[in-house]
Amino acid sequence: SRQSVQLTSIGKDLLDRAKYLLRDLDDFCDLAKSAGSMLGGTLRLGVAPTVGPYLLPHVIPQLHKKFPKLKLYVREDRSLDLEHSLRSGHHDLLLTALPLLDKNFVVKVLYDEPLMVGLSKGHPLADKKKIEPEDLRGEAVLSLGAGHRLYEQVHELCQKFGATVQSDYEGTSLDTLRQMVGMGMGISFFPSLYVRSEMANDHQVIAKPMDSQAMRRQVGLVWRQNS
Repeated sequence: SRQSVQLTSIGKDLLDRAKYLLRDLDDFCDLAKSAGSMLGGTLRLGVAPTVGPYLLPHVIPQLHKKFPKLKLYVREDRSLDLEHSLRSGHHDLLLTALPLLDKNFVVKVLYDEPLMVGLSKGHPLADKKKIEPEDLRGEAVLSLGAGHRLYEQVHELCQKFGATVQSDYEGTSLDTLRQMVGMGMGISFFPSLYVRSEMANDHQVIAKPMDSQAMRRQVGLVWRQNS
């Protein structure tokens, strides 16, 4: 009509294929430009909010020093949305917790870190040096919302240890979760890098280690196979 244009069903399919063709063409051109030279140009990096803010400040200064021609465009988002953005070509690279199961992605594990149990200072378990798996039975656990990789892991851990996820309260960030724990609304699980970075001077919340292989996560870089 004079006011708008609407795609037919076939047009929508063709548009999706055109987007992927353009994405692959961009990858092709980027590879050609970088051949035989230092890493340069603009790299669009998608980062999970449970990883990026606590790792990148230690990495980016060295990265800029080693690759001065590299321009890094960083955007935080939920893991689920990051995967869609990488698949569609809006990001070149992801920094996120694993696993990612898409066979079209290449995954490079960077490090493995423990998860720690976050408790309010007045919690009955706060005086223990180490939390045992049986200590979590019946505990109310706070989690991030759906779409975060940590959300999925927290649910798996609660099922394994007999704890209960507080579905009525979902945090939007690790900082929000920590504040909720400090108010006595429940306990939660925090990555050790976050604990070292943000919780050292917290007077309301304490983090305790737990001796279980299940209480660990992997963090890695992810990119498309043809990138």
